[in-house]
Amino acid sequence: MCGMKIKCKILTVFAMGAFMAGILSAEQVTENIWDYSTASSGMISKDGWKIAVTWASGKPGNLTLRRTAASSSMVIDSPSESDGTLDLRDLILRYNDVKYPITNVVLTVIIIRNNNPIVTFLASHVTKIDAIAFAENQVLKNIIFEKSRPTIEQGWIRNSGGSKLIEKISITPGPRVLPYQAYYNMPKLNCDVGKLVSKDCSQLGSMSLADNGNLTGKLVLTNLTSVVGNPFYNQSVLSSIKDAEFHSYNLTKMGLRGLVQVTNLVLHFPNLSSFDANSVFNLNKLESLTINSTNAFTDSGSGFKNSLATLKRITFGGKKPPNATLKTMLNNSSYININGNYPTEKPMTIYASIQDKWGWSTAGDVMPLTEAELAIAPRGTFGVWCADSSPSKRIAWVINKRSVFDPKPTLFFIR
Repeated sequence: MCGMKIKCKILTVFAMGAFMAGILSAEQVTENIWDYSTASSGMISKDGWKIAVTWASGKPGNLTLRRTAASSSMVIDSPSESDGTLDLRDLILRYNDVKYPITNVVLTVIIIRNNNPIVTFLASHVTKIDAIAFAENQVLKNIIFEKSRPTIEQGWIRNSGGSKLIEKISITPGPRVLPYQAYYNMPKLNCDVGKLVSKDCSQLGSMSLADNGNLTGKLVLTNLTSVVGNPFYNQSVLSSIKDAEFHSYNLTKMGLRGLVQVTNLVLHFPNLSSFDANSVFNLNKLESLTINSTNAFTDSGSGFKNSLATLKRITFGGKKPPNATLKTMLNNSSYININGNYPTEKPMTIYASIQDKWGWSTAGDVMPLTEAELAIAPRGTFGVWCADSSPSKRIAWVINKRSVFDPKPTLFFIR
């Protein structure tokens, strides 16, 4: 018993020591304190940096970074020896010996000029970036904004070649709206596409992610309500995105031209109605396509022009499209070829729900398996999609897969 008491005391002392060490380490965290002065109509300074700002004690959490005059930049002065890193993360402004945590940072027009020594710009709580805020830049390479959901204005980084040098952008959680040409024609940009835009982004402007050939990672957008033109395509450098997933509960169509490297594409569009001409153009590395729609959507006849040459799997998570739509989609594939001869083996697999309401189990172009096909058909196959009634045009296995719109099965627990 005595030994147990001693052990308990030792454990208690050890735990208290660890707890106190945690408190001390937390207290030792360096605060990012900048001193505010009313000089030059307002500026903050630290370690040789002097930045033009607008700030008022009446709204102490708000800070606007601004240019000092029409022909100058936001930087009044900078350290003589610096690696070019400006760190405004978790900024605390000190004025008259009182500290004011900044929770709302606005970046105004032309804050980064050619003569700025800023190579890496770090900030947090950025809520707005005005037009051409980073435009006149010939030095800046990295933009990293944490705890930020900024409103981005059109042209914030484009003008005067400012976008040509940018190598990394990370804005997290990220903007919910991408305006026209938000991230356009940035040849050196090499970063995770998921760091450019919030997952719950609702609006994509035309060419908002166009002509960027070095983006990595998966693009997932779960709340699209507006897509203008084609966000991923202009004419020169095509998108490098390889994995993309888009959700919209109101859109009836979407332009996907330019996603020429994508291998996996998911479209969750319950109200999808059609694919316009060239809307899915040159997607010739796509291996897996999922379309979840409660509509029997149609194709213009050239919506999938020059696409799907490498497609292996296509999942229809809802209503079956008309046979004519399937033919225009799949006949664009160079290796499927509606005029080919596939009496037994199939070059493609279609996954669809067998429930009658989706139209696959009762469709005239989904034929029962022949004896030869039964011997080799994958598990769960309930038919073969046929381009027409010819025995040589039995193109794809049709395998049962529960629709995302099907009600979940009821479970009974018996005790």
